[in-house]
Amino acid sequence: MIYSLIANASGVTTTGAMDTTGADLLILFFGDGDTEAVSDNKSNTWVGLTAGGPGFGYGRIFYAQNPIVGTGHTFSATNTTAAVCGAAFSGSITSPFDVENGGTGLSITALSTGSITPTLDNELLISGLESGGNSTGQTIDNGFNLLNAVTAVSGTHYGAALAYKIQTTSAAINPQWTWTNAAEAVARIASFKVASGISSANITSSAGRFIGWIR
Repeated sequence: MIYSLIANASGVTTTGAMDTTGADLLILFFGDGDTEAVSDNKSNTWVGLTAGGPGFGYGRIFYAQNPIVGTGHTFSATNTTAAVCGAAFSGSITSPFDVENGGTGLSITALSTGSITPTLDNELLISGLESGGNSTGQTIDNGFNLLNAVTAVSGTHYGAALAYKIQTTSAAINPQWTWTNAAEAVARIASFKVASGISSANITSSAGRFIGWIR
């Protein structure tokens, strides 16, 4: 099985509404000046990974596996200054989290997440960026797909961005985020294991006898 993106949205404090029908893994990333609780309007239980912060801002990845899903789905952080990015995927296992890392910096316009090496092929890699000041134009390299971004507004709310990649072959990876207007920032990365499945291919012997399915 391969991960599939179902929906994504972003916003300040709360994301826009999504139709998460069919998803089995929800991802939430927030950027703010404090670590805080997160929630959604379907009362799912969220697991928080490591909160990274240089002292002025924080960024953290949360996930919910086997969640309640459906139309009108929103994800929220506690504070009104938090930028929130959310996404929903299908393809996860019951305990999907694998590895994570992160980086921090002050008065910069580029930041790497730190290297991770996923355990298995076809894992879902998630990266989030928190940035302060008036940072804008967030981008990420290494083949990540930028899902959504919230521009920071100094004195009003922080900025955040969320990206993903499906890494077909497990290998070390250390993507870099870039943006305009120097600011403090936190970059996080995490990988999530994919559910196993049976492919449409099969193995046959030299005599043409069926041996088994390729998993």
